Amino acid sequence: MVSPLTEYRTVRELGSQSRRKFGRVFLLRHRETHEEVVLKIIPKQGISPETLALMRQETELPQGNAHFVPAFHLDENETRLLTLQRYVPGKNLDEQLAEVPLKQRRAFLAEFLPKLWVSIASLHEAGWLHCDLKPSNILLGNSGENAVYLIDLSLLHKRTNSEKRPVLYTLGYSSPELILHHTRLLGPASDYFSAGMIIYKILTGQLPLLNPNPAITTNLQLAHPLPEHDRLRKKELELLRALTCKPEFPTAPVKLTHAQQQGYLREAIENRISPEEFYRAWKAIPRKRSWKNWFR
Repeated sequence: MVSPLTEYRTVRELGSQSRRKFGRVFLLRHRETHEEVVLKIIPKQGISPETLALMRQETELPQGNAHFVPAFHLDENETRLLTLQRYVPGKNLDEQLAEVPLKQRRAFLAEFLPKLWVSIASLHEAGWLHCDLKPSNILLGNSGENAVYLIDLSLLHKRTNSEKRPVLYTLGYSSPELILHHTRLLGPASDYFSAGMIIYKILTGQLPLLNPNPAITTNLQLAHPLPEHDRLRKKELELLRALTCKPEFPTAPVKLTHAQQQGYLREAIENRISPEEFYRAWKAIPRKRSWKNWFR
C-alpha cells in the first residue's frame, strides 16, 4: 500500500517545536489538487505505549465536523507516528489574544464564548472528552463566520471508557479529577473546568494560582478557589468559581486514600454549575460600567 504522504509536498513548519509537547508539525500541499493538510510527526522515543494508544484514537472521530479537527490518516513504524488532518487557516487563541488589548477582552469574549461552548458540546456529543483544553488548542478560523475549532486531539478520552489512562495534563488548565488520575470521574464538567480557566485568562491576562514551583502550583490548583482579580467583576468571579468548583480536601490529597479522594472530587463535580446555567447567567450580567471603572 502506497502511503498518501507521497502525494504531498512540504510547504512550511507550523508553530514552534520548543513549545510542542510531542513532535513537530508541518503544512503540506497536495501535488495535484493543492489541498492543504497538517502533518504531525511524533517520535516514539520517551513516549509510553499507553500514551501512544491515546494518540491513535484521534482517527476514530468523525471527519468533516464544523467544530473539531481530528486526524484522518495515521502512519506508524517502530520509531515514529505520523498523522494527517485537514488544514484550517486561522490563529490559535493565544495568538489572537496577543492582538486584543485587555480593555477589549469582554467584547471579544462575548463573541467568542458561545462559539466555544458549541464546539465543546459538539465533541462531547460525538462521545469524546478533549482532556487538554487550553488556548493553543483552540483555533479561530479565518472563515467569514470566524468559527472556533478544537484542535490537537491527541489526548482524547472516550466518554464510555472507565479504564485508567496515562497521567497527562496541562498545568494551569486541567481539572482536579484529571490531575489526580480519577478516570472514572472524567466527564463534560472536566472540559468545562478547563474552559473556565481559559475565560479567567482571557479577562485578566494571566492564569491564576501560578507559582515558580510546579508542585506548589499543582497543590493550589487542586483545591484553592479562583482568586479575586481587579479585572474580574464580583458576579463574573462567582460564576467562574461555580464552573470550576474544587474539592475541599481536609489535608493534602496524597495523604488520602484513592476512595477518599474520589469522594471529595465527586462532591466538587456535582457542585459545579452546568455549562448551560453558566452561559445564561454570564449573558445576564449587566455590562454597563460606572465612570470610575471606565478606563480600567
